[in-house]
This record gives sequence, C-alpha cells and structure tokens, in this order.
Amino acid sequence: MQRFHLLIAAVVACLSIIWYIVSITTFAFYKFSLQWPPSTCSSTMPRPGLNCQGSIPAEFTIHGLWPQDAKDKPIPPYQKNPSCNTNPPTPSSQIITYLQPIEVDLERLWPNLKNSRSKQQNQAFWRYEWEQHGMCSDYGQNPFDYFNSALQLRKSFHPEFQLTPGKTYTVKVVSDEIKRQVGATPEIACSTSRVLHNTLLLWEVRLCYNKQTYPGPGSIQNCQKGFSGDCHNWSDNILLPK
Repeated sequence: MQRFHLLIAAVVACLSIIWYIVSITTFAFYKFSLQWPPSTCSSTMPRPGLNCQGSIPAEFTIHGLWPQDAKDKPIPPYQKNPSCNTNPPTPSSQIITYLQPIEVDLERLWPNLKNSRSKQQNQAFWRYEWEQHGMCSDYGQNPFDYFNSALQLRKSFHPEFQLTPGKTYTVKVVSDEIKRQVGATPEIACSTSRVLHNTLLLWEVRLCYNKQTYPGPGSIQNCQKGFSGDCHNWSDNILLPK
C-alpha cells in the first residue's frame, strides 16, 4: 500500500511539473510595443544602442507585436519552437508580397530606425519580426492580418499619447496618462541617454491584449509589469526627448 501511495505521489508530481511547463510556455497574450524614435536613436536601448540613419520620426512607431506566455516571457521563435503553430506558417521570404497593399503605412509606422528611408532595411526588419514573433502568433498563415492589425491599433492612438516632447515626467504620470487614454495599465520601458549623462528616457510604451479577442474592442488588458528596462521605481523621472 505504501508503494502504491508513493507511486501516486510521483505521478501527481510529474503531472504538476508538466502542467507548469506547459502553462508558462503556452501563448497567453499579445504585447504590442511602441517605441519613441528619438529615444531609441539616442539611448542604450536596444543594447548597446542604435545608430540611426535617415529621418527620425517624431511619433511613436511600432517595434513589434509579440506573443507572450503566462509569465510574460516571449514565446520562442518558430525555428526553435515549431510546435507553437499547428500549421506551417508563411516563410519570411514570402511575406513582402503579402504586405504590398500596406507597405506605405508600414514604412511610416513600422520603420527600421537603423535607416527608416531604406526599403531594404525596412523589409529586413519586418521579416525579422515575423520570424521572431509573427510565425508563432494566431496569424502564422496570414502575415497581412498580423501586420495590418498592428497598424490599425497604432492609428487608433495619439501619435505622442498626448505627451509633450522635451518634457520630463515620472513613470507613474506617464503610465496614468496612457491608461486614461487606452483603458488599461501599460508597461513603460525606459532607457538611458547616451548624450545626456545619467538621464532616463521614455523608450517604449507596451500594451497588452487578450489573445482570444485581439484585436477587437475591449481586448486590451492590464500589463503584468508596470515598468521595465532602466526604470526601477514609479517615481523615476523620464525625459521624452525631442
């Protein structure tokens, strides 16, 4: 009897471990990341910093639309995680053809800040985001809808989230203002300026969406993290550079 009880306990433990692994690696929600180009082009994020060429947009542009697990970790890319999609997704080499009807909007709102005027650089960025995130999304066989849904979301927001370039805010003030506009708590990602010594910058605004109802009305939800990157407190002062 004791052996039977031990066997049952071992089975329960194994099932618990399996359930935990599955629960934290299963696609749970979308994170929509918008970057402030003057910050991206003058700070340490993405590390070690980006040397931008071409024009630097003065509005929030799309960094990506990312499937996340229940622990707010990115779902691994399809190349490392082919089980993330039951049907083979569209290869990245083919997506530009699908994106032609929205390419002008993508160039403006989802540019590659390394050189926003370069068609080749922009297309390389879209292919990269597709490989890293889109192929494991609900749109694996439909790159047009994946990119277009993000474009429509971005168009629904004020270009600067009604913040004033050149002004300094606390993380809490930025979060509360964006929550007022979108209806849910965002994640505020901060970076450190490479130009202004020890100055924190508002780098990205990240919004979270229910996987089941995205991108429909009411699909936005509170993000798990209130701030990330180089910010450590709600009271940290962050500059929105011009």
